[in-house]
Amino acid sequence: MPIRSYLLPEYAEGNVARLSEIKNHIATQVSMFGEYPFLDTKYDIVAASFSGGMEHPTLTSIGSSILANASRDITTLLVHELTHDWWSDPVTMRTWDDIWLNGGFATYGEVLYLEKASGLDLKQFFDQWVETPFRPILRATYRTSADASTVTLASRSRTRRRSSSRGSRSTPRRTS
Repeated sequence: MPIRSYLLPEYAEGNVARLSEIKNHIATQVSMFGEYPFLDTKYDIVAASFSGGMEHPTLTSIGSSILANASRDITTLLVHELTHDWWSDPVTMRTWDDIWLNGGFATYGEVLYLEKASGLDLKQFFDQWVETPFRPILRATYRTSADASTVTLASRSRTRRRSSSRGSRSTPRRTS
């Protein structure tokens, strides 16, 4: 299966090594999820004019600003978008209410990939993964069991409190 990258010339040299890793990413995903669903076509990576990544069947778009930063590790971005080829692109969700499944499976694919690549068991890996700056707020603590509408969200750098009352939305605010 052909694997190609389409980049602006100014980004090509700085991305050769990290984009050539996509072969290994695909092989790891195949070992976990089965044959690449679009094996009879190709897999491409293309530079885009937005910041972030976006998957399309057989093609991942990556923002030029990310490609311009050759020192940034884009492994999880590539793996996340690639995972969509198994868990989102072959099957469309029934309604937009289920869109979270697409991102949820792709994020879980990141964890499984990195667990396999690191050699840690899932519990050890997740404990490390949850502390990275790319997954900053994954823990919620309820003040009381009776009040699930007030949640304290914690990260290493700050604590945010978010309260909601019936029918209204409040904005997060800093607490000490």
